[in-house]
Amino acid sequence: MGVHATLDAFDAMIKNLNSFKDLQEELIKNLKKSYEQIGQVWDDEKYKQFGEYLAPVYKAGGDSYIAMSDCVSRMNVLRKSLEDYLNS
Repeated sequence: MGVHATLDAFDAMIKNLNSFKDLQEELIKNLKKSYEQIGQVWDDEKYKQFGEYLAPVYKAGGDSYIAMSDCVSRMNVLRKSLEDYLNS
């Protein structure tokens, strides 16, 4: 694999991680919005219980977003290090 192809592969991985991270963030936002819309009509103990079922999903999404952001940051540093190495 050539130098350019290696850097392109890094770029593709970073792009895919960013796309997944953004998609996941949008999904959580849409779930919350839908839950709030349902709550405008249905606001009792069962509705609150339904919200409790969604809470782990929101938390997992948030935790995943943080992990993905950290991964992207680290990959950008590694990519830069590789690029510097390959260009020296």
